Amino acid sequence: MEVAVGFALNPELVVEYDSKQGPPNAKLKILSTAVQTAGSSANVATALHKLGRQPHLFGLVGAYGEYVEDILLKHVSQSLDFEWTPIPALNRTGFALLRVDRANPSEKVIGRRGEVLKNKTEEGRCLIRSCGIHDSVIRVATGVSISEVPLALALFERGQTILTPNAELLNHLEEFHRLLARTSILVWNENEADQYLRSQGIKKTRRFNIHFIGLRAIITTMGSRGGKIQVDGWAERLFSTQRPTGRILSTQGAGDWFLAGFITAMLESGERLSSLANPPESLMDWCVFGAKVAAKKLSFLGSGQGPSRGDIE
Repeated sequence: MEVAVGFALNPELVVEYDSKQGPPNAKLKILSTAVQTAGSSANVATALHKLGRQPHLFGLVGAYGEYVEDILLKHVSQSLDFEWTPIPALNRTGFALLRVDRANPSEKVIGRRGEVLKNKTEEGRCLIRSCGIHDSVIRVATGVSISEVPLALALFERGQTILTPNAELLNHLEEFHRLLARTSILVWNENEADQYLRSQGIKKTRRFNIHFIGLRAIITTMGSRGGKIQVDGWAERLFSTQRPTGRILSTQGAGDWFLAGFITAMLESGERLSSLANPPESLMDWCVFGAKVAAKKLSFLGSGQGPSRGDIE
């Protein structure tokens, strides 16, 4: 195990159709259907494995396992090529539907996300601790919601940690700051960054000191415009995006693949965050590689589908 990732995991039904096929008002013909694993944490773990790393996924699932999504998840999880540990703590396993229109092309995702049951929280925390995660393992929590904070705190008890928050978590500043106190790197998009800065009364044009919340670095992704890095004591610096090669089939999961690429480059460098000099040029290199992976991912359909290590060379 090189990277421990939690906690978003769910089955996803992918439905492909062509809205321009046939005469007007004709019954829509489904071209293909498939069920696959999804969820931001599962996507990151899948991407890490495809890039040649050894992830371990901690996936939140329903505590009672009696619904159709549990059957679907049991089926698709058999094809996972990496180790994973189910944490049965949700009121119900999450589920997603990805609709892909070949004529547009466009894609729409609808879904339901489960909530962590309070009476299952401590059991989940104990399960994480019992896995004996070594201090050298990078710990990653993606799309963390307010109900998942206790589990993320258990995962982040030591070592190098990376957090991507759910936008909802930014409305609960006390819990968000508790988690940031154990976070080495915060990765979010510019909308989430703006939401947080507004809540703190900080103008977008002002650089703010990240030292008070314990972070080593903040990475803000800005879609096709690349992103920026902020490190305490070092001015913000932009990193560029990479032009997609080939037809764009799906934008879903690009951020997850960026994160996996970033972590892969970090592991391959052999450097630790605590040893980086100012300015940390390696951090820039990791972000650029992550952007390269994300650009390649756009030519794959589905959030959990993307390039292998050989495709990036």
